[in-house]
Amino acid sequence: MHTSFTGNARKARQVNLSGKTPNPWAKLSGGPISSQPTTQNAVAQAQAERLRRAQDRDRLNAARRIQRSWRGHSARKRQKQEWRNEWDQNEQHRSARGHAVSYETTQEKGTSMPYSNEEQLRYQMRLLLSFLDTHDDMDRWRLCHYGHALAASWTLTEQHPAHALTWNQYLTKLSHITAMSLLRSHETLQRVILLQLGILLLQKPIALDYRLQFRSLQHVAEKDPLVSEKISEYCQALLLRNDPLAYDAFLYCVLSTMAITSLPHMLHFIAVPKYQTNFCDSVKRVVAVSSPEASFWILANTIHLWRTIEAKDKTVEWISAISHMLTKCANQIAEHIDLDQDVESISLSNKEQAFHNSFLLSEISSLGSMQSVQYVMSQFRVSTTSVAEVAKPLANYAVALLRAFPSRATNIRMCLFRNSPAASTKGASSTIQYLWRATQSTAVFQLIRNDQDKVISVLTEAKPRSNQFNARPPSQEEIATWQEEWRIVLLFLELYTFILKLMDDEEFFALDNGSSIDSSVSYQFRQGALPPTDIASLGNFLKNLAFPLIWNADQLAEYNEVEDTASLSVIFGQAAPPQSPTVSRSMSKTLAGNDVSQTYMKGLATGLLRMVYERDSRRRFLPEDYWLMTRHFDMQTFIPAVVAEEERRHDAIEEADDDEDLDDEEDVKNDSDELHLPSLGSLFNIRAPHTPRAHTTRQAEHLARQRDKARKRRQLQSLNPRLEILRNLPFFIPFETRVQIFRTFIYHDQQRRRNGFVDADDWRMSVASTQARDISGRRTGHDVIGRHHANIHRGSVFEDAFDSFYGLGEELKEPIQISFIDQFGQPEAGIDGGGVTKEFLMSVTSEAFDPQSDLPLFEENEQRYLYPKPTALQQARYILIKDGNNPGSEGFQVAWREILQRYEFLGRVVGKCMYEGILIDVNFAGFFLLKWALTGGTTSATNESGYRASINDLREFDDQLYQGLLKLKNYPGDVEADFGLNFAVTDTFDVEGKNVTVTIDLVPDGSNLAVTNEKRLKYIDRIVRYRLQEQPRAVTNAFLRGLGQIISPMWLAMFNQKELQKLVGGDNQELDISDLRRNTQYGGLYVIGDDGMEHPTVALFWKVLKEMNDDDRRKVLKFVTSTPRAPLLGFSYLNPKFSIRDSSEDQTRLPSTSTCVNLLKLPRYANERIMKEKLLYAANSGAGFDLS
Repeated sequence: MHTSFTGNARKARQVNLSGKTPNPWAKLSGGPISSQPTTQNAVAQAQAERLRRAQDRDRLNAARRIQRSWRGHSARKRQKQEWRNEWDQNEQHRSARGHAVSYETTQEKGTSMPYSNEEQLRYQMRLLLSFLDTHDDMDRWRLCHYGHALAASWTLTEQHPAHALTWNQYLTKLSHITAMSLLRSHETLQRVILLQLGILLLQKPIALDYRLQFRSLQHVAEKDPLVSEKISEYCQALLLRNDPLAYDAFLYCVLSTMAITSLPHMLHFIAVPKYQTNFCDSVKRVVAVSSPEASFWILANTIHLWRTIEAKDKTVEWISAISHMLTKCANQIAEHIDLDQDVESISLSNKEQAFHNSFLLSEISSLGSMQSVQYVMSQFRVSTTSVAEVAKPLANYAVALLRAFPSRATNIRMCLFRNSPAASTKGASSTIQYLWRATQSTAVFQLIRNDQDKVISVLTEAKPRSNQFNARPPSQEEIATWQEEWRIVLLFLELYTFILKLMDDEEFFALDNGSSIDSSVSYQFRQGALPPTDIASLGNFLKNLAFPLIWNADQLAEYNEVEDTASLSVIFGQAAPPQSPTVSRSMSKTLAGNDVSQTYMKGLATGLLRMVYERDSRRRFLPEDYWLMTRHFDMQTFIPAVVAEEERRHDAIEEADDDEDLDDEEDVKNDSDELHLPSLGSLFNIRAPHTPRAHTTRQAEHLARQRDKARKRRQLQSLNPRLEILRNLPFFIPFETRVQIFRTFIYHDQQRRRNGFVDADDWRMSVASTQARDISGRRTGHDVIGRHHANIHRGSVFEDAFDSFYGLGEELKEPIQISFIDQFGQPEAGIDGGGVTKEFLMSVTSEAFDPQSDLPLFEENEQRYLYPKPTALQQARYILIKDGNNPGSEGFQVAWREILQRYEFLGRVVGKCMYEGILIDVNFAGFFLLKWALTGGTTSATNESGYRASINDLREFDDQLYQGLLKLKNYPGDVEADFGLNFAVTDTFDVEGKNVTVTIDLVPDGSNLAVTNEKRLKYIDRIVRYRLQEQPRAVTNAFLRGLGQIISPMWLAMFNQKELQKLVGGDNQELDISDLRRNTQYGGLYVIGDDGMEHPTVALFWKVLKEMNDDDRRKVLKFVTSTPRAPLLGFSYLNPKFSIRDSSEDQTRLPSTSTCVNLLKLPRYANERIMKEKLLYAANSGAGFDLS
């Protein structure tokens, strides 16, 4: 016996998995010798046997279940048929007919008999509920037959109160079956009877599935419009139960898929105030859980009901309900519904789409109409002392409206501004002032203005974060309050930004200077002004809000994965649907609890902040250091950190450009290869290993690469916060620091482009020593130097420069060499060590910016400020057509391009001067310089980038036009009768001594559209935009394109218009003679000796210069350097250095200069009187070589 005996003598089962034969003599038997099994084969066989046995068991069990189910089904079917036969026999017996009852015929004749007693009625109902199949048409007619009989016998259901519970149970099931039958019914008579039965059953307090009920009604309404009256009656009966679930189901199942106009009788029912309240409350609940398509239908139906109900019967809940829906659907409305498109012009295929139904378009677009906005504003009237009581619902509605209708935002903002909620109160204030009071009272405003550390928390949470361990989360009430307060703030920022575009400086400072203009229009705009103290408070709020939106963008930025609907079709080789919208799926939380992105918030805050800053730049009303936020930076390391960020940005852009070039090359290669695909392989759908990928696959990969690039750009902006501050809010950093950053950027760019050789001569030596050769054997270095050299004739400096250097493009950044050719065609003596280049650049700008030339490229205003000639292209077009060049001809196109190329080249020349640190005596108009500053804003927030034409900028363009528009704007009488203007403008330009007039419509058919009192602001806006933006757009863009090729637009974005003028021409502040003296070099006899003492004539020169007034000093400085202004960072940055050398002892000789090297040749005058007299005479006479 085994020592481990367990009490069971049965031998345990043994399974051999070793693959070895247990009987060593088995191979000696007479049977056939098989191959020796292995362990793996044995295991596989065992697993296969196990799987086979499991499949056999599953098949056996499935067969049993099928047989059991079939037996049950057959039994139930036989039983139901027996009940059905019994029910028919009872009805035949009850009708005393000798044949079977034709239920359809009896319903057509309406001859159903009532039941004689309650027991018979209840028994037949129990049988009917047991066998009725809603898919069976005859069963539905049986139900109609019983419904008629039940209506005739309804009193029997109320005879015995003790049976009320039983009846309610039966009637509940009958109501459910009736609704199901309505879903399957196909005949009008049958539907009418079923609807009547359903209405009858609602007289009892039965439990209902409201969604089933309304779904069946919606189905019938779509299929059979003839029964709309009965459906409306049925809906009213359901809603009369005053159950919130009934209203929710009505919205969810009926109004979310069809127009309420299909049920006209419902309009009168919902017009009852009590039912209006229930309906609006239900809208707020249902829209929160509805799909965008369903929300659109509910919104459209709600708007239709609201518009249909008479004004005296409307309740205030409607606006609140519409606000809730607009808040949810705003983005989808702006994206999917083209509200500016005529409803009738939409194609039939689009009408069939959910978002392009004509009913949806007409109803939803009505919200953006001026009549609708004015009516809503009339409902917001301040009747109590609580500002927030009206401000919150007003902000809820207005913010959602602006987001939903971006194309109508301008008109909506104007309507909101003109219709103040406080208009009916004593001492009424404007909408701006009213919303400003409401904004100041919000906790959101106070927290952000007073504590910048809490801004991120206020942006993302309902209350600031707490360091307490057990701090409770915000309640629903706190979240709702937080969202509403943010809407008040957003609405104020939107309207104030809008009104600043229309408000001139006199109106902006109206509360500061006590202006008293009688015009109602001007009064309205002055009512929108804020006191300087309030503007300072608003500025603090905006600074604290805008700074973290940029500095902490990595926490707040919106990282979207953009998916084009065409991409899925591309992947599966299908054609993309036409006009497929782009679906954006946000991967981060939105801000302020109102579904606004970091991009929108940053654009709004920085845009308004820059507008206030521009006002302060034109007319100082805030403290000098108000705009600086240096306390948030380590200024000791700020410049190196910014330079490092710029280097990272440049490397990332180069890498992205390289990737894009590779992508383009690969696409071109694949497209060319695709033309030679093997026809045999394509016939049998065989792809050889070397065959290029399908076009659809490459397109999908290209879309993926584009998404990656966009994501990298957003990430790069988040990783370069200092650069983003400098580009969007540069005034946070001192001007001197930004100038140093600008010069450092240029220095690093020179190092990068010139392989480390910043000095011009060193760069030329390195290029000349290049061993690379072209196909002809010539060294390429000599070609590079040759392209950067030009012979310039004194009489045609700009033309020769254009012919020689336009082809260089951005290579104009590299050092150039100039050889001037005199009037006899001989090269002038001298070596270009930098001075000749400076003289060349100053000569080019002096000639090109001369407004008195034969064909001037620039004009000047009364203050002698320059801007691109607005009519340059109009004038050229007229001349070209007059000479026989049609607009489509090659000659016309060549001449047209050459004009724009000249502007582009001139932009490069100005950029070259800035790049080399050469100051030029050119004064540009402020509105033109503003386009430089706003060209380089970050591409992720276009709201604060790009030039905005303002009526205040028009003053520098044409002061007479500016004064005329102000008069039109403030005119108290009838504008149409007294001015006789239309929406057209007349341009006049000179051609060969004759004035040519051209009329341009500002709007379609503007010549026939009169300017009225209501339309004058629109007219002013169109005039300003045309004169400052649209008319000079082509020439301005060409100039800025050339400028941007030399100076990065991102660098220009660090400065405002006044600061850019300083970069171009120097500082207008009083000259610092001591600084000039410290940074002056001496030559000849004037060289300072070992004793460190200046030559007596030099000391006399500095004494005379110091005693001069600033105007005379500037004349002397311009006489020597060709510009009357000092470099921004002092004379140590003057290139070349200011130099003085002796010329002679002749007391009658005038001083002379070599402006190309900033050299003053000063005779050794005997006393102060002669020194001052000769200096001023030479400076005032513009003396140079010719008077020396």
